[in-house]
Amino acid sequence: MLSVLLKHSKAKIIFVDYQFLDAAKGALEILLKERIKLPHLVLIHDRNKQRYSFHNRTLILADLEYESFLAIERSNFKIVWPSDERDAIALNYTSAQGGTNVCLRNVTAAAIFTSLVEHQKPEWSSLSLDEQAKIKARQGLHHIGMEEADVKDPGSMKSISPDAKTMGEVMFIGNTVMNGYLKDLKATEDAFKRGWFRTGDLAGEAP
Repeated sequence: MLSVLLKHSKAKIIFVDYQFLDAAKGALEILLKERIKLPHLVLIHDRNKQRYSFHNRTLILADLEYESFLAIERSNFKIVWPSDERDAIALNYTSAQGGTNVCLRNVTAAAIFTSLVEHQKPEWSSLSLDEQAKIKARQGLHHIGMEEADVKDPGSMKSISPDAKTMGEVMFIGNTVMNGYLKDLKATEDAFKRGWFRTGDLAGEAP
């Protein structure tokens, strides 16, 4: 999957934590076989100096190591400022998720289940099934960067009735909404049809 993302994004530099170097090497090897120009790899390593090699590229920490990379000074470096405040500053590949988010440096079964135990809410068990259902049914909170969020009929674009029965599509507008899908104008036009970002998620509204 990593090789697909690097190929699609045409990344020029990839920053890699030393624990994920093997995964990065595998992705670059796939690109190499496909004769695709490889991105520069900047390694974020531990304190032990090591040497990593693969195919015709040799990575020495002193050459492409994160701190050393930051220390490189180029007096002729040309800063390219955005011409429009709406210019994209990041490309995100996302997947749906919900609930409490916990960042793990090393994703293992033991770490996952330990986190589940550590971050569980004991007060949850004291709630009735009806109270738990009401909390689980509540999804989505406004934040300062979101201008408006609504559940609309995707055909008429009218807000649905807050009767806890009528279904609609979650849509929103705001300056933190993406500009569009990279290299996919049709998908972008469909997603922003009639001015709102259409998430494709179904929802209802409680009275």
